[in-house]
Amino acid sequence: MSLIASGKIMLRRLAGRIARIVTLPFALFGCSGPEVLSLTVSRSGITVHEDLAYGSDPRQKLDLYVPNKLDGKARLLVFFYGGGWDGGSKAGYLFAIRPFLDAGYIVAVPDYRIYPQAHFPDFIDDGAAALRWLSDNAGQYGADTTRLYLAGHSAGAYNAVMLALQQRTNIRIAAVVGLAGPYDFSTRTADLAPIFVGAPDAVTQPINLVTPNRPPMFLATGDADTTVYPRNSQRLAERLKQTGNEVELKVYPGIGHVGLVTAMTSLLKSRAPVAQDALDFLARH
Repeated sequence: MSLIASGKIMLRRLAGRIARIVTLPFALFGCSGPEVLSLTVSRSGITVHEDLAYGSDPRQKLDLYVPNKLDGKARLLVFFYGGGWDGGSKAGYLFAIRPFLDAGYIVAVPDYRIYPQAHFPDFIDDGAAALRWLSDNAGQYGADTTRLYLAGHSAGAYNAVMLALQQRTNIRIAAVVGLAGPYDFSTRTADLAPIFVGAPDAVTQPINLVTPNRPPMFLATGDADTTVYPRNSQRLAERLKQTGNEVELKVYPGIGHVGLVTAMTSLLKSRAPVAQDALDFLARH
């Protein structure tokens, strides 16, 4: 075996160990420590514009990742991280967004207000405010702002899908990538009830907000996910199809909640082709 091949195997093993280490903090709809995994990802070929304010609150800031070599105006993708709406940070998500950057997208990762400072629908309002700011300002960084692409993992997937279903802005959303999102769940559990403050299912559940002519959606889940069960993606996909919307559902065997997003890294992509499947879907829109 060559030294290069041996080195790649060692890196894959290291990334796998790191992914397992950060699994515990990721629990409950997302993450709190992904920067550890991002240490395995190259930062070459990109410029990061950090802490761009889209509102007055300290949490209303975003990081904008721009490939150094752009061929004309680049498509703009907004990635929302998870964290159960009571945790998470925009720092360290290079591991999840690097495939989009390598494909020529400009990628924005917003922070948003979280519990206990915020309650539903504050985090959705923040997402809409971030989209408006990007629509008005991202053009100066080389982005095509005539249409935006949304993506997210776990609670972040919920935020992205809610923005696409609710039409909170006049901005055209070209397509959505939802990774292991909660779309049909109970807000009355002990950990979620304070966040959703008794808001009815009619307004909190994406599955109840589906109407015709919504943006195309790529919904991914793992059949080993016991944090956000696969039925969330499966039921939303069914509802979207019933209303004439375009949707692609992927269920990856043996993949859990955190494994779905860590498979976005080049070193772990052999576990599931999540990144390539998402990019192929977006390329058609």
